[in-house]
Amino acid sequence: MSETQINFLLLLIGTGQLLFAALFFFGIDYKSLRGGRKRKGGLADITLGPSRTMTRHTLVLLLILFGFVFAGYGFYRTFDHPPGSPAQAQQIARLRAAMKKFDERAAEEDADAWTPLSKEQISIWARELKQYPPRDITVFYSGGSNASRFFRSVQALGKQLGVKVNYGLGYADGSEIEISILAGDRFGLALSPLVRGIYPVKLIERPVNPAEPDNGEVNIFLPAN
Repeated sequence: MSETQINFLLLLIGTGQLLFAALFFFGIDYKSLRGGRKRKGGLADITLGPSRTMTRHTLVLLLILFGFVFAGYGFYRTFDHPPGSPAQAQQIARLRAAMKKFDERAAEEDADAWTPLSKEQISIWARELKQYPPRDITVFYSGGSNASRFFRSVQALGKQLGVKVNYGLGYADGSEIEISILAGDRFGLALSPLVRGIYPVKLIERPVNPAEPDNGEVNIFLPAN
């Protein structure tokens, strides 16, 4: 319900209560109109005059009181009221300034954030990577990096591929994303150009060492912001 409708409803309720108060005060009600004595001309014999019972007096006073309250408040709401005091105005100004700072901070964080994969990108990447033996993925980034949304989008990719996507604390030294894979791993080799399509990438291939078993996990290191 809009503000205009609320104001109109309050005015309507207040006016209706004042009208009923007038009817009760003059003794005009449904019974007297329908069941009053008939005069020779066929009109009901309606008694006009102040109510004589305490019950009616109380009812009339309540109707008048609430009628003026509802009507007055409805009329009051139609005006645009300035702040009631300098202190209140200062409080509103401080609140607006805090909201502005919050919006500016949110905009700065969005500007520094790692852009997450879109739903379309996730679908395309999943379709491409499903051709190769799957590998678990660990995404490394520092606590100060605004990369949580990017990480969740990689998790969504992993869900479609049926692989685990873990978080690791660490970061790349340079300005490029470092992707570390087992040398010759087809899954990692296919993932690297996909990431390179949106961010600069440095591919690192770990040598195969029979003495040190490697599960072939793909490690993605994000640069520190």
